[in-house]
Amino acid sequence: MLSFRQSLFKSPIVSILWIILLLYPIRNTAIRLALIFGFIVVATQFFVKIKDVNTKLFKWLVSFLVFIFILGVLNSTKLNDISDFSTTYISKLTSYHDIKYVWGGENKRGIDCSGLMRMALVDTLITHGLLDRNLYLIWKAFNLWYYDLSAKAIMHGYDGKTFKVFDSLSIKDIDHSKLSIGDMAATDNGVHVLAYIGDKKWIQADPTRGKVTIDHSSSKAPWLDTKVCIVRWKLISDKISKLKDK
Repeated sequence: MLSFRQSLFKSPIVSILWIILLLYPIRNTAIRLALIFGFIVVATQFFVKIKDVNTKLFKWLVSFLVFIFILGVLNSTKLNDISDFSTTYISKLTSYHDIKYVWGGENKRGIDCSGLMRMALVDTLITHGLLDRNLYLIWKAFNLWYYDLSAKAIMHGYDGKTFKVFDSLSIKDIDHSKLSIGDMAATDNGVHVLAYIGDKKWIQADPTRGKVTIDHSSSKAPWLDTKVCIVRWKLISDKISKLKDK
């Protein structure tokens, strides 16, 4: 009979929870890799402990599933025509409203400014990937989650994930008719980023107020009077262009 303390580390489910608690918030690639490795180890231990399992059959099954996944990715390398892709992104952004600000955080226990931009898009890709059975979108979601992006990286188009639209003296000076929902405003010093959600409103994980806020461009909220660079997710831009061409 295992003691309670031993059982805390023997149960696969509890082990996963321990890993998440120890590594939260996920702040860099090394921790992401450790987290993925931890899940693999826990899952492997779980399957190995199943009695009377046909090991050879199990290996063939895993190989088959991996093959199907790779084939699915290769055969779904285009974004399907999903007219509400940008709308879903805005919905995912606003779902974080009032979540507390945590530097390096990227979930609803706490999130920072770049994490808000990125995780909302990850959520969007997963949602449409599942609904449309598009493994390419699932892969894009994993790739975006795995490679962290700072506000500065978002502004400079790291790895081709974003691109510059135009510069502005401040958000208050922007001609909002030139914006598309989901566009982001990165401060020129690269320390903060906000997203446009329509109707001249912006969402941000604001470190000065300690939470995710939604502000009208005419309000006296922090960061609205700072010089910004307007950038756009390439994935969302591809979607918009594709719909306009139809």
